[in-house]
Amino acid sequence: MSHVSPQLSQSISRSRSADSIQPHFPAGDWEVGPLNAGSDDAQASRFQERLLERFSRLKHGSINLFQGGQRFQLGDAPSELSANILVSDSAFYRRILMGGTIGSAETYMDGLWSCSDLTSLIRIMIRNIDQVSSLNKAVSRIRTMIWRLKHAARKNSVQGSKRNIVEHYDLGNDFYKLFLDPTMNYSSGIFDQKAAAGKFSTAEDALHAASLTKMDRICQKLNLQPGDEVLEIGTGWGAMAVHMASHYGCHVTTTTISEEQYRLACERVEVAEMQHRVTVLKQDYRTLTGQYDKIVSIEMVEAVGHEFMNGFFAKCSSLLRDDGAMCLQAITMSPQNWKEYLRSVDFIRAYVFPGGCLPTVGSLHAAAADATNMRMLHTEDMTPHYATTLNHWKRRFLSRLEAVRSLGYDENLIRMWNFYLSYCEAGFEERRVHCVQTMFGKPGSKIDVSTSMSGA
Repeated sequence: MSHVSPQLSQSISRSRSADSIQPHFPAGDWEVGPLNAGSDDAQASRFQERLLERFSRLKHGSINLFQGGQRFQLGDAPSELSANILVSDSAFYRRILMGGTIGSAETYMDGLWSCSDLTSLIRIMIRNIDQVSSLNKAVSRIRTMIWRLKHAARKNSVQGSKRNIVEHYDLGNDFYKLFLDPTMNYSSGIFDQKAAAGKFSTAEDALHAASLTKMDRICQKLNLQPGDEVLEIGTGWGAMAVHMASHYGCHVTTTTISEEQYRLACERVEVAEMQHRVTVLKQDYRTLTGQYDKIVSIEMVEAVGHEFMNGFFAKCSSLLRDDGAMCLQAITMSPQNWKEYLRSVDFIRAYVFPGGCLPTVGSLHAAAADATNMRMLHTEDMTPHYATTLNHWKRRFLSRLEAVRSLGYDENLIRMWNFYLSYCEAGFEERRVHCVQTMFGKPGSKIDVSTSMSGA
């Protein structure tokens, strides 16, 4: 790229180095350039002009874009939210115009740009969702069709679910250990007043405590008692199953379709000496049999798929005794955005969670009503806690990049995970997505959540 100062060139080099994936912005005054300045040639200049013009009316945030020795300022300055973007390849503009929001993620993963604060940048874009949506609508029909066809091919049938889970969870247990807390809960924690007051000695202690609080909250809502037969759909790495067995005296059957999770969960059950109370299965939920007092499922329902939701609830209902109850923790989509979400494919489903589909709270309740005789007992929003959880994960991940590389993962995956964690954190901060705990009971269920939680 022409007209790059030596100082800026060094910054671009450092942003791609083994030391950091964060950009280094040179100090000093930058010329504020016209919208079509700073690109290598006329065609690149036109792409730059078109993209910057599209976001020239940005509000509710401030973005400084650095390229070619110049600074382009977008949005309100000063502002509560701000971010600096360092463009290191002018193909950035063309690929975002042609690829929309998925193109922005792809160019980030490919190292065409870096950002001082990805979460703030994505929050600004969520606040300007109309401009982002118009960008996505301009994406070529061929690219859109390809993404939709790929997503449609990843339906969560029994075989499809297995393939989809392998792509995400079988990255390796050692990878997830790097940024999760010691329980290895890969779901939102609940940060209590002690965490809010900063009374933990380390951030890891706060994250660990939040995971324990979340698990206890679910156990208390279900009024778990010694001897209860509990089914967990979605084992994770076994933390919840061991917790229910060791702290509440339950007999737990837990199932996963991830080979990596199954292997480590079995090991952790043995270490906890809970083999007499915990049975770990490697089965799809559709093949389960038996009768249980309670069902727990923590952030697994997002992998069910919209078209399979009624079947999921029907299966759960058939596995519960007449006085049984179930508690789901779920990531949900805002109902205002859901129809468009179902018609489209976003970065998460394209690159991170193949086959994933966020429900709405309403769609969960509707599926339970349509397919079962269960009634809704309780729903609690815990969205702010997920933003905090993700911030902890991201900080831990970024502090352990050398360990990630030592496991054999390349810069593209590192940048993808940084984008993914920031993308999710921003979504929860802006309440584009939500996290809830919701409970359903069979006709004979006598659980009163207000009573069962009174000692919490």
